[in-house]
Amino acid sequence: MSIPHVFSIPHISHPAAGTGHRRPPLTVDITDSGPVTVIKVGGELDMSTTQLLTDRVEQVLQQRPLRLVLDLANITFFCADGIRALYRIHSAVGGIAGDLVLRDPSPCTTRVLALTGTTHQFRIQVTSR
Repeated sequence: MSIPHVFSIPHISHPAAGTGHRRPPLTVDITDSGPVTVIKVGGELDMSTTQLLTDRVEQVLQQRPLRLVLDLANITFFCADGIRALYRIHSAVGGIAGDLVLRDPSPCTTRVLALTGTTHQFRIQVTSR
């Protein structure tokens, strides 16, 4: 039996353009419990943060999990860059014959996936939190 491994990698905050306010960081919390790895993502998934997520996923996939769960409940901003990242992740997971699950996508994530007609491209799991 594998002992769960948890670690968190915060994205460095930077001021939002022209506002002087700090944007919420992108957080990537990874829990590995044997054949299933859960990556909890929080904050803004945009052009400046998607590389952080895809890099972490590539690292996780080196362990060849049978299932990768992306918990998207705490995403506060999601755009076309997020969709591109999800497609890259989907392709990478498929490349190792794994299973990708998007768990509890936030309202903004669900909205963008629906507006772009891409919801059906992903396996989505909604839990009763």
